[in-house]
Amino acid sequence: MLLIDGNEPTADSTGAPENARAGLRLLRLMAEAADPRGPRWVHRRVHQLEFLDTRAVRWRMSVDFDVPDDAPLIEGPGPERRLVPIATWGKGDLVAFDFRDEQDASIALMTSEWTSGLMAAGLNDWATILFPQGSPDWVPHDIEGTVFEDRKPPAELLNARPAGDAQAFRHQLVELAGNFVVLAAVASPPGTRRIVKLSFESAVTFQRDRSVLHRLGMSMGWRYWPLEVPFGGRGGSHHLEVAAPTGVDIYKITAQPALSAANSKPTAITAGGAPHVPIRAPAGPSRYVATIFVRVARPGWLTASWLVALVNAAVLGVGWANLAVLFPKTGGPGQAGTAASLLLAFLGLIATWLIQPGQHPLAGRLLLAARVLILADIAAVLVGVGNLVVHSGPHPPDLIWAVLTIFSMAMAALLTLTWLLPRRRAIGTVDAPHKEPGPPATASPAPSRRRRAPGALSIPAADGSHYGDDNVWTPQNQQDLVDALKRAESRLQPSAE
Repeated sequence: MLLIDGNEPTADSTGAPENARAGLRLLRLMAEAADPRGPRWVHRRVHQLEFLDTRAVRWRMSVDFDVPDDAPLIEGPGPERRLVPIATWGKGDLVAFDFRDEQDASIALMTSEWTSGLMAAGLNDWATILFPQGSPDWVPHDIEGTVFEDRKPPAELLNARPAGDAQAFRHQLVELAGNFVVLAAVASPPGTRRIVKLSFESAVTFQRDRSVLHRLGMSMGWRYWPLEVPFGGRGGSHHLEVAAPTGVDIYKITAQPALSAANSKPTAITAGGAPHVPIRAPAGPSRYVATIFVRVARPGWLTASWLVALVNAAVLGVGWANLAVLFPKTGGPGQAGTAASLLLAFLGLIATWLIQPGQHPLAGRLLLAARVLILADIAAVLVGVGNLVVHSGPHPPDLIWAVLTIFSMAMAALLTLTWLLPRRRAIGTVDAPHKEPGPPATASPAPSRRRRAPGALSIPAADGSHYGDDNVWTPQNQQDLVDALKRAESRLQPSAE
């Protein structure tokens, strides 16, 4: 067994042989979790996505695994504990983080400095083995700094195209530059079936699409809003569950390989309509992108807005048709003041119904243009109220009421389209295949970056960045990575076990 010191390693103490061996072993265990040759020690991963508002999401992750036989042991008081690489997450500040086991008890989590120290030690010794005459230019001079601090790999590292074990080394260095590794210290013997759960919040930013028509169509509710999130490729079958916020409807979720032919069809499709919509990706090293199509639910604010627009158009139309009654030509007292008071009361009712202070922020954001239309429609009624109060001429104000009526009818027509579009089509549910697809045939189109849906909002993955997000990564590449890590681990001077 490999026993390591429980004291926290730093950039100045990463030269300890046991730290380097532990770092490489942990990297190898992570790679073996997605090795298509199996057996895999990770059985299942579940990622649950919840929208807090338009600025942040909450991730809940659970990992079902067997404690690996050769997981490193931590030296220290108390029961025997083994280090297990549970997951990865993108570098950044952790917000509302929680880490628990299947009994809802807190689990000891190694700090990022502790973890990065082990990984840096392993990569340093691996580089010494691979490049005995000196590292090439694409390898950062400060590997510790890249692992500890960097969130984006250097350009030289990203552009390099080495072969053999050097390619595997580059893969690991690129991922560790952008991610932290979640190491759990579990007091369980090898082979024990465990489930751990962690949750945290992640920031998101609504990005504007370059196409004004697409952006306008989505803000009016005529198009679905696509939200994209990468998942899969970490070992075990991957299940992504999306919670629909109150007032938001999920039409469907599709999953497609992150790198695929331009005309390739989605690997999996799940119909929405439920509060929680799941989709699954097969176990293996390939990375997938889930596209979540959402819109504001028809019941609630949208239906109320549509009905108010229809009533506004009807009220202004009736007022225009009865101007002679409101402003009689005989010069006697008319009903303009009474009508103005009734319209103001009507506007007060509209405001009470449409504000809805408890509405989910995401639901409010999706129909921004439609809300502007409602505001303009209410403003048209206010103009009509003002005209009833201040008009004192001998003739009824036909022109201005004709303009207001036509404008209100146009708003009602646009909101009717918002209520009707996009039309929900019946779709089936297609499960992802159980087997990882092999390399593409020679005659097939070369894999390329999947085209993003117009106006799509990118959500950071729960498990951070993955090498397969931007590079072709096949089952054979994963096997080569595992074999390269095994060779590097075997060539290090073994410590006493």
